Amino acid sequence: MKKKIKIKKNITLDDLALMIARGFEETTKRIDLGTLEKEMNLRFSEVNERLDRIEKILFWDYKNRIERLEDQVKELQADFRQLVGLKK
Repeated sequence: MKKKIKIKKNITLDDLALMIARGFEETTKRIDLGTLEKEMNLRFSEVNERLDRIEKILFWDYKNRIERLEDQVKELQADFRQLVGLKK
């Protein structure tokens, strides 16, 4: 079995300063991630709004097209009945 050997090292003020600086860097990274998250949420909201508008435009366009096709089918049915002598 291997034994862990610990080497004691005297920590200097410079070492301590570096450790504190690294700690602040990590804190800054976390803050930046929070800002990034807020920005991404805002952008996703904007994209969702755009997609909703596109969806509504497409819905109304297809709805109008279907209504026109239904009207045309009714006209064709009326013409066909008139041609063959059927009544409604």
